[in-house]
Amino acid sequence: MTYYSVVSLLAAGCLTALSTARGDPTPKTLSLVTSSVRTALSALRTACFQSSPAHMSPTLFALTDMHTVAYLRETALVIKHSAAFVLAFHERELARDRTGKSALHKDVVAEMKALEAVASKILAETKTHVQKLKEMLGEGGWLDRLLEWTFGREDEEAEGGEGYKTAVVDIVGRGDAAEEWAGKMLESWREGVKGWLMVRWD
Repeated sequence: MTYYSVVSLLAAGCLTALSTARGDPTPKTLSLVTSSVRTALSALRTACFQSSPAHMSPTLFALTDMHTVAYLRETALVIKHSAAFVLAFHERELARDRTGKSALHKDVVAEMKALEAVASKILAETKTHVQKLKEMLGEGGWLDRLLEWTFGREDEEAEGGEGYKTAVVDIVGRGDAAEEWAGKMLESWREGVKGWLMVRWD
C-alpha cells in the first residue's frame, strides 16, 4: 500500500514539477507531495529496520520479512528515478535555452534533488542491511541455533501439551533427519541473501 501510494504521489508531483513555469510561484501542492513521499519512505524504512523482539535473534527476525526489504528497495528506486527524470528535463532545457527561461523553477529543482538524495541514501542502507545478513549467516553455530529455535531445548516441555513442537517433529523427524532439514533451511537462507546482493540497487 505504501509503495503504490508513493507511485501515485510521484505521478502528481512530477506533473506539477514539469508544468510549473520558472517565473510562477511554486504550488504548495508540490511541497505537500514531496513531504508525503518522504514520510511514506521513512515509515517503510522503520518497518524494515525495526528492532527484533527480545526472544528472537535479530538475524532470524530480519529474515522473516524480506518482503518489506523488497518494497523498500522498489519505493526508493521509483523515487530516485522519478526525481532523476525531472532533473534530466531541467538540464536539457538549460542546454537548449541558455537564457534559462524554459528551465524548471529553482524550488522544483531543489525538491527533486532532495528526493533523489534521500532515496539514494535509503538504497545504500538497504544494501548494507542485506550485506550484514549475509555476514551474520556466515558465522558458525547456526545449525544448533536453528534446531533449538525450532524444536526447543531437550529440557523444555512443549507448550500446550503436544504443542507445535510435536507437529513439527511429525513432519521433519528427529535426530539426523532434523539436522538435515535444518541444514537445507540454513542453506536456502544463505542462497536467498546471496541472490539479493546480486540485485541492482541503483
